[in-house]
Amino acid sequence: MKIALTSMDIAWEDKSVNQEKCAELIKRASESGARLILFPEMTLTGFTMNVQGCGETEGRCQYCSTVAFFLEQSERYEMAVGFGYIHREEEKGTNHFVVVDKGKVIADYIKLHPFSYGGEDRVYIPGNELVSAELNGIRMGLFICYDLRFPEIFQAASEDCEMLAVIANWPRERIHHWHCLLPARAIENQSVVLGVNCKGWGGGIEYVDSSEAYDGEGNRIPCQRITTKAGDDCILCEVDVRRPRQLRREFPVKQDRRKKWYKSL
Repeated sequence: MKIALTSMDIAWEDKSVNQEKCAELIKRASESGARLILFPEMTLTGFTMNVQGCGETEGRCQYCSTVAFFLEQSERYEMAVGFGYIHREEEKGTNHFVVVDKGKVIADYIKLHPFSYGGEDRVYIPGNELVSAELNGIRMGLFICYDLRFPEIFQAASEDCEMLAVIANWPRERIHHWHCLLPARAIENQSVVLGVNCKGWGGGIEYVDSSEAYDGEGNRIPCQRITTKAGDDCILCEVDVRRPRQLRREFPVKQDRRKKWYKSL
């Protein structure tokens, strides 16, 4: 399956500008044969604590304007789109990673670990369940940014998923951790891992071009780069989950995990 991982310079809290950027990236990815395109966390706003100003208030998921926009794009280009958005729950919000495919919502994940160091926990309510999406017979687990630092949830998700996707606004200041943790999650879970980050500046924080994909042994998957007129990047990679499946059969690490004992710690 060909997958497009974007590296988008998100216009700070400007949904209309970011919709134009996303539409161009989706069009280019579709023309290149991508089955799925993934965008960074809080795709149309950037990583903001302004829940009151940027959060969606209409209904839930497919009933809000951001999801409706990506549903229309997905249906137009007959491809799956993964993106992030904020939903407002009275005084606080929830940070979502949604996947739509051909006009339907197929997965809606709420970030399990709000980033307390940056104050996210003060304005966002954490989710309480793991979520996955199935495309072309491949099950993909969904995660958001800070979740990457918590390996336990990746182990749990990889029981059913051969591919794990992390959308993020991961700052330049700690980008070395991003480059270390993504392949680590791939190796320890024998899974394909997709990392999607933004670039540029947002809310006074700098981000750098760092979207990347790893196979089940922690090797970076070769990618082809596309750049739009607006300067946003999209990398295209061919993902084959047959190798992770074979790896799990030949080197069955998971069968030696002592899950019941771990719970006693």
